[in-house]
Amino acid sequence: MKTIKNLTIFLGIMLYLLLAGILFYYDFLPLEQRLFFLGVALILNLLLMIGVANLRRMGAVVTFLMLFLVMFAEGGGSYLVWSSMETLSSVSVNDPAGRVNAANGAHDELAPFHIFLSGKDTYGPLETESRSDVNMILTVNPRAHRIEITTIPRDSYMRIAGEGYDEYDKLTHAGIYGVSASVETLENFFDIDIQYYAEVNFSSLVELVDLLGGIDLYNPEYFTTAKYEFDEGNLHLDGAHALSFARERKHLRAGELGRGQNHVRIIKAIIDKAMSPAILTSYPSILQVISDKVRTNMPQQSMVTLINYQLAHNESWETTSSQLKGFETNGLPSFQIPDMELYMFVPSRASRRNLLDIMQAVAEDAERPESSETYELMPEDYADLPVSDFGDYLQNDTDQERYYSLQEMEDDGAWMDDEPDEWVYQDNEE
Repeated sequence: MKTIKNLTIFLGIMLYLLLAGILFYYDFLPLEQRLFFLGVALILNLLLMIGVANLRRMGAVVTFLMLFLVMFAEGGGSYLVWSSMETLSSVSVNDPAGRVNAANGAHDELAPFHIFLSGKDTYGPLETESRSDVNMILTVNPRAHRIEITTIPRDSYMRIAGEGYDEYDKLTHAGIYGVSASVETLENFFDIDIQYYAEVNFSSLVELVDLLGGIDLYNPEYFTTAKYEFDEGNLHLDGAHALSFARERKHLRAGELGRGQNHVRIIKAIIDKAMSPAILTSYPSILQVISDKVRTNMPQQSMVTLINYQLAHNESWETTSSQLKGFETNGLPSFQIPDMELYMFVPSRASRRNLLDIMQAVAEDAERPESSETYELMPEDYADLPVSDFGDYLQNDTDQERYYSLQEMEDDGAWMDDEPDEWVYQDNEE
């Protein structure tokens, strides 16, 4: 019996030291909270170990059980912290383009920053370079707890950086040259510095939503896709439905802009679900999906700093959103697919300026400017385009129906087949 007591006390000491070592090694939790939890654990361990060493019979058994519960909590806590830090480490990739530069390492990690979110039109490994169907810039002000989600339509007609050689094409094609090309394209267009990026793909969305037990959102209009129909009102979506909801644009009144608005609805719904207590039951599986299906160049320590700051202040975030507005065209020259007549979206320069004002307001924690729903076509919007008469390319449809050529539908990519884990390409989009 004495040997068992000694082994139990030794194991309890080791598990406590393991928890303390992991918390301080990873700098996890704000220092005050870290010391508080470790202090409570230390007191419980000492009292229960003294009880185990001195009590007999039933009292000793009860004390043994209580000590084992404390030890189990310490071991489980150590594992959760370790696995969380390993997940952050695995999603934080090397940055060969040098986007997180040396100066960035010394800067205030709680200062406002921009992060580009790319949703790739692929399934499976994120290493596969492909079109970027979702393009968002998140302007984050950690101290003010404010986030502005700026949605840029995938078909925005811009000068593409990298292997796009600064030629005009739709923004989604920049993703084929790598995420750095997409980031640099948007940096050049908005004239801002985007410090970080994050990449996800179709598989990321489907698996994450399913692990969360589905998401809830409000759909402002009825529409159908190739596989599903979505009623107006409050919806509960599983992973496959969420993907279909995110990809549709042809049957939306606002077309490409409507799809961008739905992207924001899905992101907000995921954040709301992830903040709920229900996430605890799927926490290990969610960590695995994040580890396999998310990539970012944000350093692990920067993520830990942001997490600790949020835990220390425990304030809710104000999340607002805006969109780059513009004008629909058909047939503008495409650098990557020059022989096809593709749908394009020419950005409004006035809308661009408005978005920059909004980003700056969020970064400075100032009053957020309002934005217009529509903008008039101005000469500055097409002055630099590689065509002689831009008017020849404008769509003149008055009933808001969107024109999509067969080539454009083929360009749009893949959708999920009825068979699980089987992905096929079709000649039309969901």
